[in-house]
Amino acid sequence: MKNEKAELIEKWLREGSDDAKNIIDLPWKIEKTIDQESGAISLVATHLRFPLPIIFRVDDYNTTVIVNLGVGTDSMDVRDRMEIYRDLLRINTQIPYAKIGLVGDDLDVVIYEEIETCLVQHDILNNYMEILINGLFNVAKTLGLEQELVQLTIDNIVSFIENKKNAGMSREEIEKYLMKKLAIPFQSAKQLVDQVYKDSEKSSTPDDIYV
Repeated sequence: MKNEKAELIEKWLREGSDDAKNIIDLPWKIEKTIDQESGAISLVATHLRFPLPIIFRVDDYNTTVIVNLGVGTDSMDVRDRMEIYRDLLRINTQIPYAKIGLVGDDLDVVIYEEIETCLVQHDILNNYMEILINGLFNVAKTLGLEQELVQLTIDNIVSFIENKKNAGMSREEIEKYLMKKLAIPFQSAKQLVDQVYKDSEKSSTPDDIYV
């Protein structure tokens, strides 16, 4: 069961289109791993429009959809930690079908959903992804991390621009791609591309220039 469902999920995500209206139908980049102990299959999906990866963990019984905010709470001051836990518990009931939890030695904050693997379908999974993304920003707001999420998205796009520039794509082509495929307004697209080219010119200028 898990192999068939994991392959189906990967197909839906990988074969998407930039013009898609549904989240699941976008062209996601996928990394696939298999847990040697449990045999569970993990698909790590990333896309430029979203600041953090979405992880799909598929076994024969359940499919878990997870976003890890990367916020470790174990090393926090006890009072700060208790305040964060209280706030997270308060909003835990405000996100339908999703739960907030802690994972790993660092007690990272995650938001996740579970569905029986046999019930996984295209439209159901799309709804779960939408709920998870919306819930992610609610959790980030509670933790005061909204700006960090925005910056992560910008960093992803900047890295994409750098790769396209190095591959030989022109400024105009990159700007058109950002506007058409990522729905970024012209002025914002131009500013991002200009910044990458400006930083590239700075890094290519030797620091030890003598007159």
